[in-house]
Formats: sequence, C-alpha cells, structure tokens
Amino acid sequence: MNKVAWFIFLALAAFSCLDQPDCFRLDNSEYGIKFRVIGYGSSSDTLASIVIDGTGIVYAADTVPVTNAIALPLSPARQELSYTFTWKNGKVDRLHLGYKAQIQFVSQECGQRYVFTDLTVLETTFDSTHVFNAKPVQPVDVNIEIFRCAKPDHIGVNFKKLLTQIGTTTTTRDSLAPIKAVTAFFRGPNGLVPQSVYLPNDTLKEVFLPLSADHDTARYEFDFGSVKKNLVMIYRRELKTSLIQSCGRYTVFAGLKVGKTVDWDSTIVKTKILKTVTNDPAILNLEVNL
Repeated sequence: MNKVAWFIFLALAAFSCLDQPDCFRLDNSEYGIKFRVIGYGSSSDTLASIVIDGTGIVYAADTVPVTNAIALPLSPARQELSYTFTWKNGKVDRLHLGYKAQIQFVSQECGQRYVFTDLTVLETTFDSTHVFNAKPVQPVDVNIEIFRCAKPDHIGVNFKKLLTQIGTTTTTRDSLAPIKAVTAFFRGPNGLVPQSVYLPNDTLKEVFLPLSADHDTARYEFDFGSVKKNLVMIYRRELKTSLIQSCGRYTVFAGLKVGKTVDWDSTIVKTKILKTVTNDPAILNLEVNL
C-alpha cells in the first residue's frame, strides 16, 4: 500500500465510523511516546519536526510539544516504520519501530479493522528507550518512553522590573528585556574563552545560561543594544552517576550565588537566588531587577 492508499484507508476508516462512536474507539492505529530525562522527569526540549520516513508525513513543531505524550500513526501495510526527530538545536534522532498488524472483523456495523500489537524498538539513536505498553490503545496513551542523558548544566535568569520599594519590601513584575546577544566567558589555558548563548528571540523575560563543568565561576555579558552589563555566577560542582550505565557521570551545579562585577553586581542591580541547584530541564535560578 503506497502513501496515497494509506491516506485513503485511514480516511475511509474514519468516515465509516462517524455514525458509530463505539467503532471509532476500537481503532488503535496510533501509539504514544513520552520524552523523559534520566533521573529527573519530563523533557522540555523543543522539536522542529518529526518525519515518518518513506511516507512524506511531517509533523511541524507546533503540533508536537514534547512535555506531553505525542501520538504517531502506524501503517497497516508495513511491519516496520522509521521516524526522524529533528530538534530546534539541530540535533537529529531516529527511531526504527517494529510491530504486527492484523485484520479483524468487528461487526456488520463497524466492518473490519486493523489491530496493532507487539511494538518493538528495533534500532534507535536515543540514549535509552522503554516499551511501556506494546499494544496501542484508544484513546492514545504512552506506549514508549524515550530517555536522554541528564545535562543539568544551565541556569535560568528571570528579568524583573522594580515597581515599588518600601523599606525592605519590594514589588516587582516580569519584564521583557530587549537583548541583542549574551556571551558566556569561561577561563581556558590561554585566558577567557567566549561562548555565544542561544536566544530564541531578541525580547525575553527569561534566559538560560550555560555553566562550565571545568570551572567554578562564569561571567556573562548581556548586550542590551545601548549598554552592556556583566553578571558573574559562582557555584560548586558535584559529580553524579547516571541510572543508565551508557550515560556515565554528569555534573550537577550547586551553591549558586552572584559574584561581584564591574558594572552589574548586588550594589547596582538587585538579584535574588530562587534555586541554588541546577535541574534538567533547566529552571529559573535567579531573578534580576532591570
């Protein structure tokens, strides 16, 4: 069955069940996957697209939020399908899935359906996978959990605007900051090594900054267009062993605090530490009043 025939089959199956809700519930041609971080929880990484290889079917990023389970279709004409996942950061992962598809007569009203069973991960580039339930169900639930190794190596900075201050009590609100660029500086053998920080757009209320597993300080230069300001973070590095052997050891950053800088320190810009330990997905660790 080619791609066009596959679409015709799915369309006919759907239309034939419009007047028979119970028939529609018998369909299990979609399975659910869930992205997780080993040792933490749900992933919040951003997908650019999912392509079902050889079918021309593409799921755009706005239809596949990875914080929830994602429903993907199976083909009754095949026993295997490959899926290509492209992430916003350019990374590409693949999942090669095997399964069984059998025809089953339901009733005079519902006709026949394909029953999908025995989901199996045949090959993958993901760090780890777990088939949670080998038989898809309706409504779609999680069948496969996909894990990646933990990398709790970013801190989140939330920009605030100071509204009022009475004594030691302050009132603030989130503030959108026009940022041209952010550069991280880590000390290498030949001096400071700059690293450009990814910004999703040029007006942000929060930004996520990388930390270095080789040093216990980092300096960040914020380019606001008309002015540049610096922020220094001091932290402690702790080695952890992953639950998955192939992931090895990773660094958790703790004891986060703000260090003094020439033009952006606690005497000029008020800062507030929210969380002193990093997480994956990254969390907001610091508030900065603009």
